[in-house]
Amino acid sequence: MVAEFHALLIKVGSNREIALKPETVLGRQADCDVLLTEGHASRRHAKLVLAEDGYWLEDLGSSNGSFINGNRISGRVKVASGDRLRFDVEEFDFRLPPQAAVALDESKTVYRAPESAAVVAESSGVFKRPGAWADPDALGDAGIHKTQFIDPAQMKQMASSAAPVAVASSSVDGPHLQVVSGSRTGLNIRLAVGDSGNAEWTIGSQTDREVQFMDSGVSALHAKIVNEGERWKVLDQMSANGTFVNGKRANVSYLSSGDRVRFGPVECLFRTDASSGVITASQRLIGDGAGEEPKGRSLIIATVAFLATIAVLFAAYKFLLSK
Repeated sequence: MVAEFHALLIKVGSNREIALKPETVLGRQADCDVLLTEGHASRRHAKLVLAEDGYWLEDLGSSNGSFINGNRISGRVKVASGDRLRFDVEEFDFRLPPQAAVALDESKTVYRAPESAAVVAESSGVFKRPGAWADPDALGDAGIHKTQFIDPAQMKQMASSAAPVAVASSSVDGPHLQVVSGSRTGLNIRLAVGDSGNAEWTIGSQTDREVQFMDSGVSALHAKIVNEGERWKVLDQMSANGTFVNGKRANVSYLSSGDRVRFGPVECLFRTDASSGVITASQRLIGDGAGEEPKGRSLIIATVAFLATIAVLFAAYKFLLSK
């Protein structure tokens, strides 16, 4: 018979306590028992299972790994009270009540002070990716594939040759991506807010991405699209060949219906409805200098309007003096 020990996970940083079930699944998918919100956790990342001799941690084939006291695990590994567990970059302390900790054999797990990503960053003054991070440009043969870097001139040529002259209207209602170049041309990818409680969609060549493109030049962890109520934005995730909105490379860009979004060589139309293929919205970028031209035009218009107002007031003043 399996005993109920009421074990806890304590979130490092916030000290939030999470009571464990006999089987507790951790991941970023909405139906997981413990939601992982930091870093790049897999949909179903790992699980903690209560057996007759205590709790065991099992990695569920995650991309960025599960760790006990800084050591990456494979298969199932027994955990003891006081162990620090890490899933990609998110950390928890595993705790058992005192009576349970005495009852269970802790000899199989030796506690060692963990070295978290935060400690590395604080001590060096420069943020470093933890070893668990699946770097899309360094996976090589051990990962999905090593991202092929494409020369910017070649990328531009690929995009111009692949992009269609005219885009047919989409029959999909609601927010979606219409793929207009690459191996999945013609596919409409629905971005349905609320289907799984998610408000973001990850994009790349890795198998656990919500939107997967296997085209050469698309990184394993390329980008993600995020919904913020009435607003949508795309974020590049340090991809090798970049994310582009309406032809301009951007790290973060807010989207409007009709914007062209390109992930390396793969171009898509972002749409919030089933409108025609005419691009009507302009790109709004954060922090890359885009938008300065529209701002300059607005300043010129305001200056002209101000001078016109002064001229009218001066004419009215002269007219009143002449009476």
